[in-house]
Amino acid sequence: MKNCRCILCGATGSYHVFRGAGKDCGSLQCYRCGSIKIECCEERNMNENDLKIIHFNNPVFHDGINCTVRRGYKWADLKIGEEILLNGIKRAIVKKLLICRFNEIKKRDILCEHDPKCRTIDGLLNTLSEVYPNFSNDSVVTIIYFELDKNEY
Repeated sequence: MKNCRCILCGATGSYHVFRGAGKDCGSLQCYRCGSIKIECCEERNMNENDLKIIHFNNPVFHDGINCTVRRGYKWADLKIGEEILLNGIKRAIVKKLLICRFNEIKKRDILCEHDPKCRTIDGLLNTLSEVYPNFSNDSVVTIIYFELDKNEY
């Protein structure tokens, strides 16, 4: 259970990450900073249920800004600063969005691609063609730039 969160320093984890008695979040204390301001597990579960989940075939991420390229407009309504879940597990913050046709993507746009094989135009085209039927150079894509939540363990 990785649901409790320290409101002061952002540490997250199960009950064992926090000092205290039993399963009552209100009686816990953060091991990292000593704060007693712990967000309740039930509230945290509700927040996670509201987050949009982006699924990855190759969930490899690096420090700093990552990006992922998705066909169409499905993800175009994300907001800068919005929290998302990667494969339903890792939290990340949306930093930037770019909507264009695939043939308008520049090499600099995908230098921070999360998947190393997608950091070239040809590599990205090959991968997207495998994932999306009938993908072409004219397909509209949304590039989502995100940063992993530094407070996650």
